[in-house]
Amino acid sequence: MSRFIKTAIALMIAIGMATGGTTFALAATGPFLPGDLLFPAERMAEGAWAGLTFESAQHASVLLNLADRRARNLRDRAGTEHELLALAYLDAAIDDAVATVASSPAASSAQLRSRLASMSGDALAVLDTLTVLPSSHPDVYANAKAKVEAIRIAANDPDADLSQLASLNIGIAEALAAEGELGAPRSVPFPPNSTAAAHQFFPLTGKHATLACSSCHTTGQYKGTPGECTACHADKTPTDHFEGDCASCHTAMGWKPAMYNHSGTADCISCHSDDEPANHFDGQCSDCHRTAAWKPVNFNHIGAADCAACHADEKPAKHFEGQCSNCHAVDSWKHVKMDHNGLADCLACHTADAPANHWSGQCSLCHSAVTWTGAVFNHTTITGADCAPCHSAPDHHFGTPCGACHRDTANWSNASFDHSFAGGRDCAECHKGREPANHFGSPCSVCHYDTSNWGNASFDHSFAGGRDCAECHKGREPANHFGSPCSVCHYDTSNWGNASFDHGRIGGADCSQCHSAPGGHYPGSCRSCHGDTSNFRNASFSHPWFNIHHEGTNGACSNCHPGNNYSTTDCKTCHEAEGEGGEDHDGKDHDGKDHDDGKGDDGKDHDGKDHDDGKGDDD
Repeated sequence: MSRFIKTAIALMIAIGMATGGTTFALAATGPFLPGDLLFPAERMAEGAWAGLTFESAQHASVLLNLADRRARNLRDRAGTEHELLALAYLDAAIDDAVATVASSPAASSAQLRSRLASMSGDALAVLDTLTVLPSSHPDVYANAKAKVEAIRIAANDPDADLSQLASLNIGIAEALAAEGELGAPRSVPFPPNSTAAAHQFFPLTGKHATLACSSCHTTGQYKGTPGECTACHADKTPTDHFEGDCASCHTAMGWKPAMYNHSGTADCISCHSDDEPANHFDGQCSDCHRTAAWKPVNFNHIGAADCAACHADEKPAKHFEGQCSNCHAVDSWKHVKMDHNGLADCLACHTADAPANHWSGQCSLCHSAVTWTGAVFNHTTITGADCAPCHSAPDHHFGTPCGACHRDTANWSNASFDHSFAGGRDCAECHKGREPANHFGSPCSVCHYDTSNWGNASFDHSFAGGRDCAECHKGREPANHFGSPCSVCHYDTSNWGNASFDHGRIGGADCSQCHSAPGGHYPGSCRSCHGDTSNFRNASFSHPWFNIHHEGTNGACSNCHPGNNYSTTDCKTCHEAEGEGGEDHDGKDHDGKDHDDGKGDDGKDHDGKDHDDGKGDDD
């Protein structure tokens, strides 16, 4: 018994390995084509192979590979009677791939969508090679191309919902049934509440997978069951609903969200007339909107000439009345570039842009059409006009027209004043405030002959008349300067240093008013000794009333006049200070008697009494 069990187990393992190997080989190589006897076995093997991949991104990749294989199968069946069957298998494979990619994780979504778009492009190229279906089943062929194109577009748009495109019915099941691919009708009893039968011609996905078989096969027969959505769902269609097949917009996953296959539909307004806002463009919706969503809008302005017909309400007040396209690009209002060609009246638009007191002529005479800045004014256009309306002069400016001095219109500084225009006017009218303090008040031209340079002045003192020089030269004299009129000494008006002082003009004035004496100098009048007014050293001092060499004074004034005291007039002042005046050197008078100083020689008074000095006799 034990040997039998072991042998049976070994045989089962061998059969399993052989079966598994065969299944893997069929799934990996795909040698058969739709219509071949063993093609169903190949599809079963592919299903088992795909079922072994559990990671979502890997599973989606396997299904995309199978969809590519079905597209190659259709290419190999092109031009044969099996085009319809090969298209049915391709449509089923695409549905599986789209549903799986739609539910893939975000991390792998971009790569899988790119592969789906590439696969859809390849499938479209294969559909273009078919020759049988376009004539035998034109509706199925057109629906297939529209479906694959919609998938390609949605795969390239990261915001599009792919799940809406899974299981779009292109009418393939009805076409297969019409060609008898399912055999003769027969009555088949369904198991109670049985669901999701495996029939490729009408995949039971989404909501259909939850229905009992008897919900559709009410007569107990396979063949003859209608495949159109309206056969079951006619009562669910809203009023004024689109007359086409439900599968054109809805999927088996649910009524919503719906996605209409707009391929081949030209008249959007027939369905969407109520969706447009007030004052909307009257053209076809497809000119601006994509079939996947109303927004974002991208209006194709090609051929549209009258922008104002749509955008009249969007321009601001006092806007240019011309066509929008003259300035604005079709993709944005901003980044305006005005084409000024042919426009002559700038003020019609730019009146408010001019600053206060701006020149009233046309903007284009100074400004370029590209920018306001960098303006170059063409002064030749203002022939005869005064500059003053545009150019305000500074205070105390000469009142003659600007052009009399400012000949360079590009630069004020290069002015060249022609003083001949001044006529009889005084220079002070323009140059007031530029003269120094205490400046001579006569007309400037009295001294300033050179009109190009103030420094080249030549003053003619004859114009001063009887005026004193101090009126102009006040503050330039040194300290303690003689206060008489300058002209007393300064005869040369071109040089102060060439002064010649005439002392004869000072009358009885003392020299000390101008000349300070040295320390200890005799305080008498200068002219008592200094008879020569041209030299102080030529002094002649006379001392006739006293011998200046008396008793060894040796002519030194200080011996008799200590402290510069020149008030001494008698001998007593000097000799009493030395103890010689009226008493002998021995304390007696010159007559030989004691000094009578009120005291006795013994310390008593002359009346014989002690001194009353407040002290005792023993002190």
